[in-house]
Amino acid sequence: MKHAWRPLTAAALRCLPARLRPWLADCGSLTAALRRTLGEALECRLQAQGWRRATADEAARLGLGAGSALFWRRVRFSHAGRTLLIGHTLAPPAALAAWPALRRLGDRPVGELLFADPTVQRARIELAVTPLMEPADSGPVVAARRALVPTGRQPLLVMEHFLPAMLHLPVPP
Repeated sequence: MKHAWRPLTAAALRCLPARLRPWLADCGSLTAALRRTLGEALECRLQAQGWRRATADEAARLGLGAGSALFWRRVRFSHAGRTLLIGHTLAPPAALAAWPALRRLGDRPVGELLFADPTVQRARIELAVTPLMEPADSGPVVAARRALVPTGRQPLLVMEHFLPAMLHLPVPP
């Protein structure tokens, strides 16, 4: 399904559930924000990883040719038996060369690796502001964001798909 991605602005945030706005607007590590809120009870599990071809949208966002090879990683964040969000990381070969540890993260979130470097920041955050009809294992996606994360010669694309359980979390500290 093609998403309607829009830059992170106040207007774009107003189109999304109010309870998610602080989470969506946070430019730092979402993993760190979730850990500040939920503590060590936050679970991250690797769902899949490997190589695949970039979609036209992904390739354009990363400045690559359509069909370029990407290292892809999907993780599930949960708390107290409820899935909160699904995270995806897309790494072109040049980004993977800059961050080879991406292949060996296992159940660790990519944010722990990337944001351990204080110079790393998200760039060009976008939000999906239309309802996402793609079902997840734990319900429909209620909001999504994606951002480039500079890694030297080639950025990564990091995406988070927020599930209904996120609507019940307290506002991040």
